[in-house]
Amino acid sequence: LLQKDRRQRPASAGEALKRLAGIHPEHGLHIEDSSPLPTAPAPAPAPVPPRPFYRRWLIPLLAALLIAGSIVFLRPQKSPETTGGGSFAPSDSAAVSGAADSTASRQAVTHPPAARQPGEENPLPRKTSGRLPEPVSSLPRKNSLSPGEAENLLPASLRVECLPWADIYIDERKMDTTPLENPLSLPPGNHTVRLIHPRYPEYARNISLQPGQKMAISVNLDTLWGYLDCRVHPWGEIYIDGRAMGQTPLGKPLPLPPGRHTLTIVNPQYSRFDTAIFISRRDTLRWQLNLETRNDKSPGGL
Repeated sequence: LLQKDRRQRPASAGEALKRLAGIHPEHGLHIEDSSPLPTAPAPAPAPVPPRPFYRRWLIPLLAALLIAGSIVFLRPQKSPETTGGGSFAPSDSAAVSGAADSTASRQAVTHPPAARQPGEENPLPRKTSGRLPEPVSSLPRKNSLSPGEAENLLPASLRVECLPWADIYIDERKMDTTPLENPLSLPPGNHTVRLIHPRYPEYARNISLQPGQKMAISVNLDTLWGYLDCRVHPWGEIYIDGRAMGQTPLGKPLPLPPGRHTLTIVNPQYSRFDTAIFISRRDTLRWQLNLETRNDKSPGGL
């Protein structure tokens, strides 16, 4: 086993043992042949039967048909005018009509039409130019405004302040309720402003606004009243324009809208008393009546 030359080395383990037994027979080594047993030859593979003729050519034939169909389907079709090398051969009827047209045109050149009689309709259509008519816009054109005209269209603004509060009416249209967050935008011109509160007299004012003008109105509804300080002896029920206002003595003067009113004093022990009074704005009318000293059905002292 230690020979340098491989050809002198034993080919197998059995041969090496045989050599060892020949060198040392006293050991009585039992050598078994470990050479591989002969094996049966492997069966030859079964021959593959050849494919039929139609199977070998079926797939290439289908591929060729598919390619040819795609070429025919994707090929651009030529119009009849360009068929046959790009030349167009007119039919007999077309040739006849072309000849007739050329003859008619020559006759029209050589023989001008006769003058049309008055009242006779023109059989020939009017000759029009080859240009298309310009489209007419259905929308009105915007006229450019001068600086002065544009300034006259600027809206005006109106700021209204009212205490305690009021509904704002401009030209019989309710616009908002005070307090306002932003001024009212109004067109230039004359307007009527009304401030309405259910417990106060109505405030009305006519205003005139210029383009772009800013106007402010400040109103305290408490200043719209006139006052009546009514004192009756011994006492009496007070009515203003048929509306009960309380019984005397009153704790404070009665607020009334400025203008003419009807004052009525009622005490079941005396006759009814009626009179006309006039209330001025921001003024107090002091009125007194003694029912005991007045004459029968006559007004008391004022």
